[in-house]
Amino acid sequence: MALVNELSQRIRDRSTGAYTPPDAHHGIPVGSIVSTLIILGGLGVIVWFLLGERAPRCPICLKSMRLLDEKQDDAYLSPSQLTEERLGSIDYRVWRCDKCQTLEIRKRTQWVSGYEVCPKCNGRTLKTTSRVVREPTYRRTGLELIRKVCKNPKCDYEEEQQRTLPRRERSPNVVVFGGGSGRGGGWFGGSSSGGWSGGGGGFGGGSFGGGSSGGGGAGASW
Repeated sequence: MALVNELSQRIRDRSTGAYTPPDAHHGIPVGSIVSTLIILGGLGVIVWFLLGERAPRCPICLKSMRLLDEKQDDAYLSPSQLTEERLGSIDYRVWRCDKCQTLEIRKRTQWVSGYEVCPKCNGRTLKTTSRVVREPTYRRTGLELIRKVCKNPKCDYEEEQQRTLPRRERSPNVVVFGGGSGRGGGWFGGSSSGGWSGGGGGFGGGSFGGGSSGGGGAGASW
């Protein structure tokens, strides 16, 4: 809290012109500022949540309304709303003024419930399931069956779709380049007279016998 108070004081000083920039060696660490902002953001979310649960006022007598429990509010919900609560897709809260009998119904959508809005009854009661009818291979595509069914007892919406699954792809082959020793020619050949002569370009092109060209070296005989 001391850090929060210090930040608040600096903001007030900046607005009045009395703010003095802190010394580089005595300023507030950046990590502390980031941590403080994260904490303040979390507190803001909590405050927003609590304010969202604040009791509404009756539009007639302006008194605070009372929140009914889960069993009591069922009497004021429609069959579709009861189904949504049973499925867990929407949470309904019913507020009532005990004096004027005025009602206010609020809802909170549970986005991770796995249910969507039904195009026929408009309730969040549509469940989507899928199963693979044919597995894809390297040579042919696969087939997936998608089924959508409304869980509202008063609604009979149902739909089936087919989706083509792409063929499987092989992983790219690893190419290995091979090669020999890279010598420019063959071994030395012996001459018919018993002497040694340079081969036709041995060891990269020069003659071993000492000649000036790769065609042949100086011969030695006896």
